[in-house]
Amino acid sequence: MGVATYRILDNLQYQQSLQYEPIRMKPDGNASRDNVIFISTQEGEDTKNVPNEPDQQDATYLAINLAFLPDAKKKTFNLDTSNG
Repeated sequence: MGVATYRILDNLQYQQSLQYEPIRMKPDGNASRDNVIFISTQEGEDTKNVPNEPDQQDATYLAINLAFLPDAKKKTFNLDTSNG
């Protein structure tokens, strides 16, 4: 009954297999990642000078759930995580 949803990113097996690091609630009340997993969309760069791009992990979550958004929201939805 109702809308069936499955939060694949909350699945521990998915997290371990695809090295997904979810955002966690910190003791001070803020939510953030521990940045254990390094992600970069820049290929061929020296990793010492490349910033970590953990927002790329959320693009998968958003793409999976895009089907559940209203059509008006889908038309304006942007999966660009480059901050500009």
